[in-house]
Amino acid sequence: MEHNKDLLLPLRGAPKRYPFAVVDIESKSRKETTLMHIEKEKAKPSPNLKRIAELEALVEGDISQEGGFERPFLAGMYDGLQFTSFRGASCLKTMLFYLLSPKFDGMTYYAHNGGAFDWLHFLPALEACGYSFEIMAVQSKIQCLRVKPHKDSKKKGWTFLDSYQLIPASLAKITKSFNTATVKNDKFDYDTHEDDPLWDEYLEEDCVSLYQSLMAFYEMVEDKLGGEVGMTTAATAMKTFRRSYQSIPIERHSEHHEFFRDAYYGGRVEIFREEVKGLHYYDINSAYPFAMKKDMPIGKLIEWEGEPASWLLNRIGFAKANVEVPEDTYLPILPYRCDKGRLIFPVGKFSGTWTAIELFAAIEQGAKVEWLESKWIDAGPIFSDYVDKLYSFRDKSRKGYDESLAYVAKIMLNSLYGKFATNTLREKIIFVSPEDDPPEGAMPSNPEDPECPIFMIEEEIDAPYIAPQIAAHITALARLQLHGFMTEGHEKGVLAYCDTDSIQTTANLDHLCGDSLGMLKDEGEGVIYHGTFLQPKLYSLEGVGPEVFDDDTPIPKWAKGWKACNGKPEVHFYVAGTEERVFANEGEIPKSEKPLIVIINGGSIQYTDDKIVMKGYRTRTKESFNTIRMGGSLTFETLEKIGSMVRKGFKDGPQVREITRMIRGEDTKRRHIGGITYPLVINEEIGDINDEDE
Repeated sequence: MEHNKDLLLPLRGAPKRYPFAVVDIESKSRKETTLMHIEKEKAKPSPNLKRIAELEALVEGDISQEGGFERPFLAGMYDGLQFTSFRGASCLKTMLFYLLSPKFDGMTYYAHNGGAFDWLHFLPALEACGYSFEIMAVQSKIQCLRVKPHKDSKKKGWTFLDSYQLIPASLAKITKSFNTATVKNDKFDYDTHEDDPLWDEYLEEDCVSLYQSLMAFYEMVEDKLGGEVGMTTAATAMKTFRRSYQSIPIERHSEHHEFFRDAYYGGRVEIFREEVKGLHYYDINSAYPFAMKKDMPIGKLIEWEGEPASWLLNRIGFAKANVEVPEDTYLPILPYRCDKGRLIFPVGKFSGTWTAIELFAAIEQGAKVEWLESKWIDAGPIFSDYVDKLYSFRDKSRKGYDESLAYVAKIMLNSLYGKFATNTLREKIIFVSPEDDPPEGAMPSNPEDPECPIFMIEEEIDAPYIAPQIAAHITALARLQLHGFMTEGHEKGVLAYCDTDSIQTTANLDHLCGDSLGMLKDEGEGVIYHGTFLQPKLYSLEGVGPEVFDDDTPIPKWAKGWKACNGKPEVHFYVAGTEERVFANEGEIPKSEKPLIVIINGGSIQYTDDKIVMKGYRTRTKESFNTIRMGGSLTFETLEKIGSMVRKGFKDGPQVREITRMIRGEDTKRRHIGGITYPLVINEEIGDINDEDE
């Protein structure tokens, strides 16, 4: 039976660009927070007396001059023509009256990291001023804040966006990469007294540099890439693809989307060894864009029951199946989503929905597959032009290579595929002023308060670009490619770790390295690592450089910026941060457990290349890693999230909260036995997952 329901069509007409301005807020810590910092420093085994004195000097009566995030004292706006600033305790309320004036009706405002900082501080001011507004939050951050005009007004309203969601990098990095006329000052002392005019200069530089960066981004997307800027990087990528690179309609098959979503899994992140020496760190060149160049499910759909007929196999398939993966399989292929969305790659008997290419690969590995229902879609290439054009901007040998354009191309290449799997359920937070009525279907955030002005509403959207079968196929292709490199790293050495598009192995895979899409690149460029892996995305790599350093040694990553010279370079080694020289035989690099500074012809560079990965932790150092490794905990501060502000009714700005993190239990993605890990064993027939050591 064939289906042909709705289509994703190319965009036509001129791209839309709305007027925008940028906003920034400067703030200090509350007095209570500074006093807490003083007490914490005093409680340390070796307190920093100088820092204690500095903090005590920053407390002035009821306020603190310590740099922080809780007490706004200065705010500014730049619209490309004029910079305007506001000072004092009520600076945000005063600024809001200015931003929401008729002069700026219909304006879009950007703040960098605004969704996690600036706009949170605006919410109490909006509530106090009696404006109705709605918030779309994603991952506890405000993605979009829309302020409505007062009732019966003919104004359009105002939109507040987070430019970090558009250009995901620090402002300092962006201004440097984009080569803006005004750059971010990343050396500013945030303990500077709030009355110091240096703050005004700093704020203006931030606003102007962000505006210039956004203008450059808009121009690159529209003029160089032929696209259109959206609310986020992913939205921009989708608009650009549809506007300039999509040549044919794509059949969406909306009635089957839930089936396809069941076959959509994320990246593979696993530990295979707890500690390994002699590791190479390899990364796949643009794994997802490489997968996107292959045929995609874009045409007519055929439904099937049971074992697929041979004439279906030139299509792209998705199938529900019962599988049995042999328990001696060390690197199983099929993903499995278990409790709380945890993604594992198990052995044993289980069922699920997968792409046909993954099921066929599992069969080649020895798995038994009982095919149930499946859906097969006509295939064709749709992303080749998009990938080739954007990837060409990343070629450093290209005439007129532009670092900023290369960065924009990179983030747009990596963000497009996920947009096809956008969640159709969207929750909004709505603040209703006394003169307005809540929208139909909205539920009060506090049902026990009859006068609660904050409502929650869940909307179901069906955007024309939603086609989860495409995202599911791309991620499956990327996982299979990663699996191929994992197998090579396991068979020719010791495979220690993988993460989405990278592997760490003792095997030398330089023969698989290259500049082309889909090939490996040595992230360390000659550096060999000693890896310690505690949990997925929680590990340490201690780097050891190339064994020999002479005229023929390629310039490694750690020597970036060193220009080759005639004759043999004069090389001296020192322990980092000291004048202690470390000696070695001529032409060799000394062995040292401490970071070294290399002096080459009088210029210094860092030699060792250590990497600390600690997702979810604010501090990522050797010391913090070792603390966690030894069973300790780390405490850090974070600003309050939108959810807790909703519970407070937006009566106060966001406050700093302390969070304590530690390892709670072992890695639960594989079984750990004697420092080596093995796949979890599943038997769905008896509802069992064996994740215990044997």
